Amino acid sequence: MSLPLHIKVYFFRMLEGGIEMPEFEQWVYASKELETALQPDDYLELIAFPYKQAGAGYELRKLLNGHIHQGEFETYKLRALLQEALGNNERTLELVATCYDIYCHGYHFLYELGMQYGLAVEVDESFAMSRPEQRALLDQWWPGLETELRRALHWLDTGLIVLTGEQSSPGQYAYEDYRTEAEKNNGDRL
Repeated sequence: MSLPLHIKVYFFRMLEGGIEMPEFEQWVYASKELETALQPDDYLELIAFPYKQAGAGYELRKLLNGHIHQGEFETYKLRALLQEALGNNERTLELVATCYDIYCHGYHFLYELGMQYGLAVEVDESFAMSRPEQRALLDQWWPGLETELRRALHWLDTGLIVLTGEQSSPGQYAYEDYRTEAEKNNGDRL
């Protein structure tokens, strides 16, 4: 049974730490739709869950992971990262550096973001720059960086790139790539 998107997003937010346990607990009790979206036993398990017990966070994450597809969760997290980077603010360089890490762990469709921009942040120690220096660097990069961020979002949004939530080998994220060869050659390099 597939959950409605807004319920999945609430689960995703809890899994990534964007919601505190008491808020999630109150949402579970108040949500009328949750009861119809889940199987009766699954709903009962969430309602009866010992939210205030020691170690509840770990156990709740295990429980929620059973109701979502890891690929959807990975897509949610990557989309959030790319969207936040589009904000072109004080966190953008940090997020671009994360694109380098993600690229190195198997998401090779992020070549341009990872190797052209993210690696430069890591090598140049851009985090040690003053805010005005960081702003100047972002202003210099912005037209191209924005294009690459939007391109990656487009691939995710249109299903040209589908994150599986699995690993192709230890430490390497897997994904399905439905882009044309021209699209692949326009951005990916291994």
